[in-house]
Amino acid sequence: MIKRGELYDGMDKRDLANTLRENGWETNEARGVWTIDERCNIFTNITRGVQRLDQIKGSITIGFVDAMVEGPLAGEPVRGIKVKLEDTSVHEDPVHFGPGQIIPATRSGIFAAILSADPILVEPLLRINIKLPIEQVGIITSVIAQKRGKVLAIDQKDYLTYITGELPASETMDLSESIRSATGGRAFWGTEFSRWAALSPNLLYSTVQEIRNRKGMSQKIPRPQDLLR
Repeated sequence: MIKRGELYDGMDKRDLANTLRENGWETNEARGVWTIDERCNIFTNITRGVQRLDQIKGSITIGFVDAMVEGPLAGEPVRGIKVKLEDTSVHEDPVHFGPGQIIPATRSGIFAAILSADPILVEPLLRINIKLPIEQVGIITSVIAQKRGKVLAIDQKDYLTYITGELPASETMDLSESIRSATGGRAFWGTEFSRWAALSPNLLYSTVQEIRNRKGMSQKIPRPQDLLR
């Protein structure tokens, strides 16, 4: 619904709550939404009677937004997360609940929750449409398979074959060269974004380490307990 624009940050709170309830959310969760981002993440407050919570709402929201921009696995954007604030205790002295204290605490708490829930990486898949002579179908299907892709459909029209496939965007850096070399330049093709898909579990660790190394991050993925001290 967020993708379709039916739920968005800043919409009327009553309409938002009614829509969420109609789609299975509990009333207190539906009424407590603080913010929604464009990557389909949502933050809701289900606490009751917490004193001075309004004074740290802004800082908590910033902490949530920051956590969604750079997640705990590899500092990559987070998608599809619902964060619920279940309880909090706000110090009486404002000196102890400024942005410098609340934002990092919120971020760490969210990261610990994510890491305790077996997070995954998702990667963008591209749809590829290829037009080529029928005798080269086997060559192209092999190229797609070598790039962790799959063929979705093959149609024959007159003297040409039309192939529709799907492959990870990360595997397309040399796709033009691979197709041209394999077919002698006789294939015509184009790509467009298709969807997000979970990265294969056997590639998860190595990919996370590669990204963390490229960004200059520690090679050690933090544990939930490391973030809750």
